[in-house]
Amino acid sequence: MKAYPKYKPSNIEWIGEIPIEWNLSKIKFTSYVKGRVGWHGLRSDEFTDVGALLITGTDLLMEK
Repeated sequence: MKAYPKYKPSNIEWIGEIPIEWNLSKIKFTSYVKGRVGWHGLRSDEFTDVGALLITGTDLLMEK
């Protein structure tokens, strides 16, 4: 993978440094929950690769 020219601290230990032109924001400021797996029988295989993304609990960083 090609390196970026400049990096800055992400202030998240496990991420380390990120490219200087990247920004971090909390998911609650950029997204909304439309449904959740298990809610009214919704299954993960009902999601497609087009359109809305399926994000599971393992995809989220939990702050302490």
